[in-house]
Amino acid sequence: MAITSLTQLIEYWACRSCLFYYLSWLYYRGMVRREVELAKITRADHVLVVGGGPCPHTAIQIHRLTGARVTVVDNDFLCVRSAIRLLERLGIADMVQVLHRHGQNLKTDQYTVVVLALQLTPKLEIIRVMERQAKQGDRILIRLAKDSLADWYSPLDQVQFVNLPAVTHNQFSNVKQTVLYQVKEVESNESTQDKDSVSSNRLYPAHAFAG
Repeated sequence: MAITSLTQLIEYWACRSCLFYYLSWLYYRGMVRREVELAKITRADHVLVVGGGPCPHTAIQIHRLTGARVTVVDNDFLCVRSAIRLLERLGIADMVQVLHRHGQNLKTDQYTVVVLALQLTPKLEIIRVMERQAKQGDRILIRLAKDSLADWYSPLDQVQFVNLPAVTHNQFSNVKQTVLYQVKEVESNESTQDKDSVSSNRLYPAHAFAG
């Protein structure tokens, strides 16, 4: 998609230019701070960022704001290579790791927080993969596009997230909101089958990913 390619191009420039790095850092600064507060991310968390791109600002800023360990994955090897070089130059490659992975094939048992980038494709499928593996107490942050830009990204009915806790971002961002999907304790009277079902009430609220 054209908008995703443009985003990648800007991030490649950010890896090569101090000016572009600073401008893109400003773009993410408020967004990431609001997301950290929404999900209550701390040093004790291990955060997974899916769709980090060539200049993984989200991962960098989460680590610097909280001290948490962060793992970034991207399905584009060139993006991964660029991100690794940047993190090495910044001296934080030991705390922010980058892996070449596809979102649909991820194992998430070692992570407590997952951040899903705006440009993920296929986004709904990746969301469902994250949901199926989520443990009690885990948090999933999902970035949603502005209504006017939603058709430029992977198809996703954003109305289904309306009841989730959320933070709203500024008018200059392509991201309208980040919603929080959090695993809650299973009620004791639920059946085992319900506990294992993707559409059960195991998650809050489970109906968000129906359809």
